[in-house]
Amino acid sequence: MSSEATLAATAAAELGRAGEGPAADGSLSPPPASGPLRLLRHLEHALLIAALLGAMLLPLADMLGRPFGFAVRGGADVLQQLVLWLAFLGGLLAAREQRHLTLSTAELFPARARRLGHVLAAAVSTATVAVLAYAATGLVLANREQDKTLPGGIPVWLVECVMPIALGLIAARFAWRASAGWIGRVLALAAVPAAFALGLIPEHAYALTWPFVVLLLAALVLGTPVFVAMGAFSLFFFFREGVPVTAVSAEIYRLISSPTLPAIPLLTACGYVLAESRASSRLLRFFRSLLGWMPGGLAVIVTAVCAVFTTFTGGSGVTIIAVGGLVYPMLKEDGYPEGFSLGLVTAAGSLGLLFPPSLPVILYSVVAGTRDHNVPADALYIAGLLPGILMIRAADLGGSAEAARKGLATDEDAPGDHEQDLLAREERDRRERRAERQRAGVAHEDLGRVGVEPESRLPASFGLSAK
Repeated sequence: MSSEATLAATAAAELGRAGEGPAADGSLSPPPASGPLRLLRHLEHALLIAALLGAMLLPLADMLGRPFGFAVRGGADVLQQLVLWLAFLGGLLAAREQRHLTLSTAELFPARARRLGHVLAAAVSTATVAVLAYAATGLVLANREQDKTLPGGIPVWLVECVMPIALGLIAARFAWRASAGWIGRVLALAAVPAAFALGLIPEHAYALTWPFVVLLLAALVLGTPVFVAMGAFSLFFFFREGVPVTAVSAEIYRLISSPTLPAIPLLTACGYVLAESRASSRLLRFFRSLLGWMPGGLAVIVTAVCAVFTTFTGGSGVTIIAVGGLVYPMLKEDGYPEGFSLGLVTAAGSLGLLFPPSLPVILYSVVAGTRDHNVPADALYIAGLLPGILMIRAADLGGSAEAARKGLATDEDAPGDHEQDLLAREERDRRERRAERQRAGVAHEDLGRVGVEPESRLPASFGLSAK
């Protein structure tokens, strides 16, 4: 039996022994046993898919109808609300699957300390998100007074209710996942009134600054999601300066109302399709035929493929996972040193971040812009074009110099049936990723039963864990 089949059989056996694994819908967490929770799960999926389809079809309909004088009435306002739903429903699903971005430093502690730290991290997360839910409720009530409506007469404030509802459910999920027993869950819930109690002593806010910072940094190291830490810092410093916490939700709402923001979920979906399809191998074959004649051609090919792939996926980590597994063995086969191969794949994965339609540039445009000063994404792309080309060329020259120093052949002269090797390697990587997702679902559930935070599935060198 081949190693791929052995891996898949092992994963299947583990799923059989566990009696439950990843759900049929692709979620890592197993389906809940109770009917109301299953209904909530299906409702989350249905609403998220509907919002994503709506965000895709509205701009498409507007673009196709423009030459004929047709425009979707109130389409911009509807699209803004769809992006709002995508953001908060996506956060709700990430909390369910424990896929929010966290530091992986919690894995360095012993098991008992990790369990206690997980309760502390969950308590901070629960309290912070509960306060954000309260702030979002205040924002919805304030917008209710404006009496704005969407096409069809739907009140805007009613659509905005997704903010406090989603944040409340996220806080409940953080509290439930604090521990396998009720003591840890009760402690996490007790942090909510403790956070609101700070509002009773505003005169002592400055004295509490350093204790709060130390507590929050400790929670961050022990597993609090990064977005919770950022929100907690914002809430505290707004509170310390006497600004209502509703201002935090108002700023989030302002960012989501940016006309550039709808591009982010759509490009993210495109990046996911690219990463899960055979696009990486096709790109590799294209650049191999285009640049394989050059000295050090394989290193140049790797640089070009990673830059183009990162441009469309928006994340160097996605590129390293999707493309690195293909090109790293090829670099080793052709005689490049291990350290150079790892460094080239890792560095080349970030070379496409300055080219359109890279997501980080759009995100910077949204965040850096203010009410009075706009930071257009197209100007940022133009400004980053020359530095991006220079960085790619520098990586190309480094690869060519390494090839010349080692006396390596051009990629066209390299031995072996590259086409078949590439396809076989890609298929093996796809099977291994599928088996890894299946095993991760089993490990996720088993660790949850004993109250242990599941280990990160990203390489430890990244220092981050997507949960």
